Amino acid sequence: MTDFELSDELVILIGQLDRLGNYYLNHSFEKNGYPITREQWIIMKILYEKNGVSQQDLADELMKNKASITSLIENMEKKDLISRKTNSFDKRSKMVFLTEKGKDLRQKIDDYFHQITMQFVNEIEISNLNMTKSVLEKILDNLVTLKRKDAAFSHH
Repeated sequence: MTDFELSDELVILIGQLDRLGNYYLNHSFEKNGYPITREQWIIMKILYEKNGVSQQDLADELMKNKASITSLIENMEKKDLISRKTNSFDKRSKMVFLTEKGKDLRQKIDDYFHQITMQFVNEIEISNLNMTKSVLEKILDNLVTLKRKDAAFSHH
């Protein structure tokens, strides 16, 4: 297999993993009575580690545009998982906080999320998982570099 064929197959495989992983996690959450999506879980994880993050920082972390992140946040706010407050340093900016209900759900869902993701990597050696993580981080780093160089791409 050539480098070109391998890189083409990797791009396809990464896309398939993303779509199927999202579907499986979202379906599993719903089936087990957890009223969130994978993306909402990631927001909860970020806020659990550092409560009080700007919407823009969340958008950057998830690599989402402002409209997409606003929609996610509004849905979570309707479920009383998060709250938004005006940033005291920049009145145009909103800070996002995890509510008590959000913290409780995050703690309940953590073990369940870990059980599911362990099934994803079943029978794969830890050394291979570490190598895979390193390779994917390098691919992501390459994409971020490309994004910075391409002004049109940066606005998405």
